[in-house]
Amino acid sequence: MIMKLKSLRNLFAAVVALFAMMFALPTLAQQPEAYVVKSDAGKTLTFYYDTQRGKHTSTAVYGINDTKIDKDGYSYPTWAGSLDNTNAITTLVVFDSSFKDYRPTTTVNWFACCTTLKQIKGMEYLNTSGVTDMNCMFFSCFSLISLNVSGFDTKKVTNMSEMFAACSSLSMLDLSHFNTSEVTDMYSMFSNCSALRSLNILGFETRKVTNMGFMFLNCSSLPTLNISHFNTENVTDMSFMFSNCSTLTTLDVSNFNTEKVENMTFMFAECPALTTIYCNSTWKCMKSIDMFQGSTKLQGAVGYNPFQLDVSMANPEYGYFKKKTSTGIETIQQLPADTHQPIYNLQGVRMNQTWEALPKGVYIVGGKKVVKK
Repeated sequence: MIMKLKSLRNLFAAVVALFAMMFALPTLAQQPEAYVVKSDAGKTLTFYYDTQRGKHTSTAVYGINDTKIDKDGYSYPTWAGSLDNTNAITTLVVFDSSFKDYRPTTTVNWFACCTTLKQIKGMEYLNTSGVTDMNCMFFSCFSLISLNVSGFDTKKVTNMSEMFAACSSLSMLDLSHFNTSEVTDMYSMFSNCSALRSLNILGFETRKVTNMGFMFLNCSSLPTLNISHFNTENVTDMSFMFSNCSTLTTLDVSNFNTEKVENMTFMFAECPALTTIYCNSTWKCMKSIDMFQGSTKLQGAVGYNPFQLDVSMANPEYGYFKKKTSTGIETIQQLPADTHQPIYNLQGVRMNQTWEALPKGVYIVGGKKVVKK
């Protein structure tokens, strides 16, 4: 009798264990995963984070960490393009609402070389609070005409190099909310954004940045650029930083600390409209070849000389820098009554009102600061 009871107990325990395993297995199998689905025609990429990956009928479904290696050994997400094989098919990216629960730690090359990408929907479902690296995230998105990254949490990001490089159709970027307090690399961040006319980076904290080389290279449509608040005490590379910003007329670098900078090669080169660089300091640097090459309208303490182009002219005493007054404006200019020129605020944002409708303040008109009293 006792043996029978023990056998029944053992049988009962085995049945309970079996049921527990049966319920546990689906639970384990149904863990959500992040993945990307390419539509059959390749026009749309959709990002998901759920348990439905196996139910998609598309022949192209990629894990979020799936990568490919190009001929030069660089790694790219499988769905993106690469320098030797661009993605010239995808026009739309969609973040499904399920993706809001995923926490990526990197977005490196996520949309790199997606040369026909025109629109990204559902960006509010991309949670970047855990991301540390955004290198080349939108690199060479030639066709992207607008980009809303207002929901990005960038407090942990250390690398923003080439993040928007070669987004040659973007006309406006508002990054005023970006937290860049941990960023160390801004190399080529906006280079070749040749259509960019408004760039708001007023919130940038740059104390930890060491590389600003090529940062604004070929931003040839940018009429104004406010970087007067930049802390550059740890920057070592400023080469080509403003090179070929062919529409800029003034730059205020009076807050720049260049004591650690080792390379200023072509820093202000080929800026044919640039007349004024505000700075009260005398700079020194090991490498400064052709620092002011081609910026023929420069007028500081002296005018441009094609035979004096290195860092020896980076001073306000006998070089191309102009001392900054308390307001940054040396004379109050009056706006012609019949002007039809675009009006910008000091952050580079174009104003939609007429001159008469604008409140009192300082504006940029025709590349010059104008006071409205």
